[in-house]
Amino acid sequence: MRLDPLIKPKSVAILGASASVSVGHDSLDGDLNFEMAPWDMRKPVIASIQGHALGGRCKLTMFCYITVAADKALFSKPKIHFSSAGPAIIMLWMIGYKKARELLYFGDMIDAEEAERLGMVNHVVPLDELQERTTKFAIRVAFISPEALGKMKLAINCTTDSAGFHNTMEAGLDIVARLYAEKTEHGENSTKSKKPKA
Repeated sequence: MRLDPLIKPKSVAILGASASVSVGHDSLDGDLNFEMAPWDMRKPVIASIQGHALGGRCKLTMFCYITVAADKALFSKPKIHFSSAGPAIIMLWMIGYKKARELLYFGDMIDAEEAERLGMVNHVVPLDELQERTTKFAIRVAFISPEALGKMKLAINCTTDSAGFHNTMEAGLDIVARLYAEKTEHGENSTKSKKPKA
């Protein structure tokens, strides 16, 4: 679909072009500015997930305003299996501490219906309806006053910030910095094991 250059888009859609939005432990997990871009953008960001959303992409979808997932989509934060942890622990804010701890500690994979039940995604639809349903959300956003939309976004973000949202995300960088720096036997940055001192 080609847009008229004079038309200013009112929303941004992140579409999974393949069966796997992300598989496993990837480089997106760790770039805090990139991860939080959907949250901080002036325009609403809509995520459309058709396959696997693992690692950094799983987190990225939670930073989006609205997430629509295909019924076969899968979600996971498997960094624990790499003896690592991501800096932006947004899952705690999205689904609550109890369940987030379980998923983060064990790196379990959940299906789209469970993700919807927990509040990680907004809607689950059949795969063949995914693009159409995502487009409908974008069209609905287009009919909302930009001023009203901007004020609502600001109000929501100010509410979360008053509870320490941004500070918590940034504090995560300090918490995991040592983990990234350490060279452990099983860690992602592992090198040859140091010989014990005599």
